[in-house]
Amino acid sequence: PQVWVMGGPDPNRYVDTTDVLERKVKALLSHVSQLPDPDGLEDRMRGWGRMIAAAGGLPEGRTAEAFRVIDTA
Repeated sequence: PQVWVMGGPDPNRYVDTTDVLERKVKALLSHVSQLPDPDGLEDRMRGWGRMIAAAGGLPEGRTAEAFRVIDTA
């Protein structure tokens, strides 16, 4: 009954990813041919996640992903 769109304008849902960020980074690193700078990936992901978490009102030091959730029901 919902569509979750990532990377679009005007997010209305923030999901805390702090506890799974390490697993997410490892999964992304498995795509070796798609990463021109794998050494900097974890720092980029943490910085990006912290910026999004702050925008979503999460406590300092947390990471998050932002979505625009559209009700389709």
